[in-house]
Amino acid sequence: MPRGDGAYLGGILMRLVPAVLVVLSGAAFAAPLTPAERDAKRAWVEEVRNQDFFYWERYFDRLEKIPEFQEPPYWYRPSELVEGGAGAPLPVAAAAERTVPDAAFKAAADYAFSHNSTYLAVLRDGRVEHVKYGDGKHPGSMYAVHSFTKFLPPLLVGFAIADGKIPSIDTRIGDLVKEWAADPRGAITLRHLLANAGGLENPPQTAGDPDNKLLRLAEGSNVNAVALSYAATSPPGTKFQFSNADSQLLGLAVERATGRRFADYLSEKLWRPMGAATATLNLDGKYGDARAFCCMRSLASDWLRIGRLVVDGGGILPPGWVAEMSKPSVANPFFGHGLWRGLRADQTRPPPEARLLFNTSKPYSADDVLFIQGGGYVTLWMVPSLKLVVLRLGEMHKDWDAPVIPNIIIDALKR
Repeated sequence: MPRGDGAYLGGILMRLVPAVLVVLSGAAFAAPLTPAERDAKRAWVEEVRNQDFFYWERYFDRLEKIPEFQEPPYWYRPSELVEGGAGAPLPVAAAAERTVPDAAFKAAADYAFSHNSTYLAVLRDGRVEHVKYGDGKHPGSMYAVHSFTKFLPPLLVGFAIADGKIPSIDTRIGDLVKEWAADPRGAITLRHLLANAGGLENPPQTAGDPDNKLLRLAEGSNVNAVALSYAATSPPGTKFQFSNADSQLLGLAVERATGRRFADYLSEKLWRPMGAATATLNLDGKYGDARAFCCMRSLASDWLRIGRLVVDGGGILPPGWVAEMSKPSVANPFFGHGLWRGLRADQTRPPPEARLLFNTSKPYSADDVLFIQGGGYVTLWMVPSLKLVVLRLGEMHKDWDAPVIPNIIIDALKR
């Protein structure tokens, strides 16, 4: 793999800039190319493609000008559409029908928007009761939802089992992914991966190192090959870590089992049936494979649709699958098989190796809080007993305290 040093990039740029100028000036079309010139240009394009152009473009953009969690929608390319359906807008409760008091939502919103939020919404009994957008945001805004994307492979595993494409969550990944058929890592089961307990390495992110595994997984080409390169470091099912590789491998297993592209299967089984708008997934560029662990861009309201499915117990999801995902896993009682489980009043705080990733100063005010979360403290809280969904999108804040927003709403409903 080529390094990101000045000599390498200088060579690429010295070739790229003149070529772009020629094309823009129209000189490229002034006269037919000779066979030798055509072969030379094809060879150059192939060389750039082989050097992972998209990765290096993103790498230097990030170093020079792109702050974390604030990338504009056009920053990442290429991407793939997840086709949506022509579903009806989410029902909206009239003011007189709201069950969450206006004062409670105002208190929650005051906290949210003083802590770098760009969106806050409350859905109850299937209807949107309150919503607030940050400056410049509106119902048609596309949001980067970061590790919310990790919730999609577990949902699709449920569909693939229901479709008879995967025998069960105890299926070995080596039975689905041929690269690991004879590898000891092939004994890792889907249950292990769903629990984020595949036992694979957790490589440190070395600042500025273009060959870092985490960076290559997130932004380089051949994302599946990078995930498959992760070494085993502990027995499967024994150690929890919120793992990008585990989620990517789940997505790969779904593709291999169904014979479908991840985006196509997601669209057919979930996105279109629930009436979501078209979204995008990041592709790895050179090989055209979807990143199944991060960075979908979608409407905020479509995550309210997903939250509604969870609190309702399934809806279009396979029967019993929400209950399966909600069960505490062996490796972490605060994480199930794709879903986080909120800290209850009768529980001690989780140890570091099984921690809730965001600051949690106190228990949640309901015993059945489930949630998904992602970078920038984006969080979707779901409370089945109250038919309640609370969605917060935005960026990091040093004083963030995860239970504050949902507890304001829950406490108000319990009065």
